[in-house]
Amino acid sequence: MSEHQDNANADRSLRDLMGLLALPALWAGRDGAAILQITIEAVERIVPMRFTMVDVKLLPDTPSHIVLRLDGQYIDAAERSEWEAATREWEQTRLPDGRVHLLFTPRQPMRIVRLSMGYGKFGGNIWFGSKQHDFPSEPQLAFLRAAASLATAGLQTARAHHEREQASRAKDEFLAMLG
Repeated sequence: MSEHQDNANADRSLRDLMGLLALPALWAGRDGAAILQITIEAVERIVPMRFTMVDVKLLPDTPSHIVLRLDGQYIDAAERSEWEAATREWEQTRLPDGRVHLLFTPRQPMRIVRLSMGYGKFGGNIWFGSKQHDFPSEPQLAFLRAAASLATAGLQTARAHHEREQASRAKDEFLAMLG
């Protein structure tokens, strides 16, 4: 690689990193679903991939929030069922977090990376997949890990915001009852 190409790659990587670090500013006042949408779409602009799938619990006493984005389009629940079955199979193989695995998908075998989005009652996973033989490169994997980590922190912030709103409503209702 020439020095010019190295500089161009370094400039692009720095720009991508700055864009990633700016994501939390876009999350202010948004719910968990919006945070995931913003993150997924931002990651797709930086790392070429075929699909992203998220399965995470956003709020207490709600079902898991599942999102599938395939070839740049969000897939509705009816079409997503095959992918949900595939992820259940992937989970049974106990894939180490953050490593690349060649797995079968409803479309074709792909190179897939699973990253954790927390553990416990609010835990979940995010899967990134591509049919490219070199997916992901080391810088791309670092970017995916950072994006998943930031999104997890954003989801925790959205949960805390939701809990504050609920507490405020309960306080207002209590004060209204008092008179």
